[in-house]
Amino acid sequence: MAALLARLTNAVATSKYGRSYRDACGHRKFGLMYDDLLAENPVVEEAIRRLSDEERQARYRRIKIASDLTIKGKALPKDQWVTDETEHYYLTPHVDRIIEERQQNSIFGGDTDYNALLKSFADQKKE
Repeated sequence: MAALLARLTNAVATSKYGRSYRDACGHRKFGLMYDDLLAENPVVEEAIRRLSDEERQARYRRIKIASDLTIKGKALPKDQWVTDETEHYYLTPHVDRIIEERQQNSIFGGDTDYNALLKSFADQKKE
């Protein structure tokens, strides 16, 4: 689902209405990239786990700053907004790869319960 949404967003973003669409979304004025907005589900959580430490920390930093700004009812100064040049899809390739892995596994007879597997990874981190 996230991959489909990202593709749709990408299609709109590259159309002649793309700039207006991206500006109307409002997330950029808080320093967020599109991939920061993906709802966390087992696939997205696994994709986040696969990020490098630097990418993961940058994501959490952007989300923390945006949350703080929202609570205060403010936005970043315009020169700090995310622009077309600075935005990139850092999480979507991982999400696409995970979905593809799951599809291949189901085609080739894998019986892995991915929700249980991801939960076990989360439980291991807590210990």
